[in-house]
Amino acid sequence: MVAWAAADYFRFGQVGALEVRAGYSNRNALGAFLAMAIPVLYGLAICAPRWPARLGLLAVVGAGLLVNLSGGALLATVVAMTVLSALRGPRTLLAYLCVGGLVVLLAPRLLPRPYHTDTLASSIALEVDDNFLLSDSAMVARARELFRPTHEIVVDHSGERRMPAPRPLDAERLLRLLNNRRRLRKDEIALLVQIKAAIENSVPQEQRDAYPLKGPRVAVRYQRWNAALIALRTLWHTRQPQSLRGNPLTGYGLKPYHEIVNPFMPERLQYRTDEPEVFNVAAPEPMTHNTWLKTFAQMGLLGFLSLAWLVGLFLGRAARLHGAAHSELMQGVALAVVGATIGFALAGLFTENIARGLALPFVFVCSLVPLAERIVHGEPRRGPGELSRYD
Repeated sequence: MVAWAAADYFRFGQVGALEVRAGYSNRNALGAFLAMAIPVLYGLAICAPRWPARLGLLAVVGAGLLVNLSGGALLATVVAMTVLSALRGPRTLLAYLCVGGLVVLLAPRLLPRPYHTDTLASSIALEVDDNFLLSDSAMVARARELFRPTHEIVVDHSGERRMPAPRPLDAERLLRLLNNRRRLRKDEIALLVQIKAAIENSVPQEQRDAYPLKGPRVAVRYQRWNAALIALRTLWHTRQPQSLRGNPLTGYGLKPYHEIVNPFMPERLQYRTDEPEVFNVAAPEPMTHNTWLKTFAQMGLLGFLSLAWLVGLFLGRAARLHGAAHSELMQGVALAVVGATIGFALAGLFTENIARGLALPFVFVCSLVPLAERIVHGEPRRGPGELSRYD
């Protein structure tokens, strides 16, 4: 999976950030998988008795961190790895912090993909002004596409001949954003000059002043969080929207999540344009859901507490297993489960990870706990028909 994502990552001249996904729907889904998988490999690596195995696993961990362009998932992965380093011992934690500090200082200069750190920041920023989801070539192609129809003069309701205003303004905006990343080439500068001339000749000043895409906008992720929180508060009210009926214990039911949050999306934050893909705050990035809020909204307090109980149960069992294990392999397995559980819980704040391709890996990791417990504690004798304590 890491190799697949790396192949997408190093095609940075042809693809945008959303295409670094290794077969998943987008970078957030891939990040949620890596938030579970990378801590598993890291837990096994810091407990590996032989250096070749340890270095090999750490190399895969580094590659996985590199190709993860979801800021929230990467943050969850780093937190999980920090916890595992602390559980392993002070020497491991000190080495981890030293290496991590060097990476933070040097990575922005050494990362092979352009605007890598900007892409990470844009996925969790409260307000987003640039579109780091588009590659350079995609930005130029989109600007040309937006500008091409402006050569077709239309007649408005007053009979005046003029070009549609949103297209040249959007095209100019894209090229200015591209200029913030790198210097424009000669053909791109020529295109920008043409667009500016078209705007000067055909777009009234009042339309330029009222251009809706000036300045940053609140990211869609937090619009949905806010809408979900309003929907949860509404569960306790007797007056609820006609289309939504629910109660605090069982929520609104297992209906599509957008049907729950859309009635509570604030009107002033909703995007208005006929070209929604121009900016990443306009086109909602898929799977920007919050697993915890979504579970509460769809299944109520019972579903939310059940999910929290599941995470806490296996996290506690894995932590106790680590304390009881004597072999380095079992200690590594225990740390792997601890890290994957933390990664699952935290990555769920930034995407929907109770889904195909994401929930099954978590189930597999949880299944390692009873197997490891049998190895560490042994299989006690039992009578006919008596279940094992691990069944």
